[in-house]
Amino acid sequence: MRVEDYTDIRSLSANDFETTDGLHGSEVCYLKLLKLLSANDKTLMSQVNNDSLDYHITHAFSARQMVEELPDADPRVPNKEISRFSAQLE
Repeated sequence: MRVEDYTDIRSLSANDFETTDGLHGSEVCYLKLLKLLSANDKTLMSQVNNDSLDYHITHAFSARQMVEELPDADPRVPNKEISRFSAQLE
């Protein structure tokens, strides 16, 4: 089993601005990690699209978030049958 330590995100060419809270990596930071891991693993490399990773790393909405989240225009209403069944279980 291969074990690696990426607690220092500078090894990913990332910085504190690419964390969610100064400790945990952002989406961009984890994309950089995936890119590095796939470069060193033939099996993972065959499953990863590096062009897509590069695009999302470069064109991220911010260092912490890849896409801007928008409110749901038409929120889904739970199925009444499922809701009734859940109430019976309680």
